[in-house]
Amino acid sequence: PTSISVALDLLTERCPKKARRWACLGDMLELGPDEESFHRELARSILHHGIEHVLLYGPRMKALLDELKKRGFQGFAQHFDFCEELARELLSGVRHRDVILVKGSRGMKMEEVWKSFQTHWQSHLNKASKP
Repeated sequence: PTSISVALDLLTERCPKKARRWACLGDMLELGPDEESFHRELARSILHHGIEHVLLYGPRMKALLDELKKRGFQGFAQHFDFCEELARELLSGVRHRDVILVKGSRGMKMEEVWKSFQTHWQSHLNKASKP
């Protein structure tokens, strides 16, 4: 939980003023019996920083989505059962100069979201640059 909170701080600190922020978060694993409350508590940081887009992956992150809704989150938040779906949603919504955080426990393989996004984004840029 601490590393995701710090990453959300960094996302906000390093984000240019007019850029939109995307937090793509996977389950935090091996947290023991309080895992649901640890996931729910991330809502406080997301709301505090005013992060606009939150894409969540894994069964534990459903608790965070529920908590964001309960606290009146005004941005875009969606949960996904598969990281490929999350990557597609990210690709369909992200714009040039947006800032993206991809974070989760190693076991969630969030690097697959990033790899998929990079491949499709590069393809998109190549098509856009052709006359």
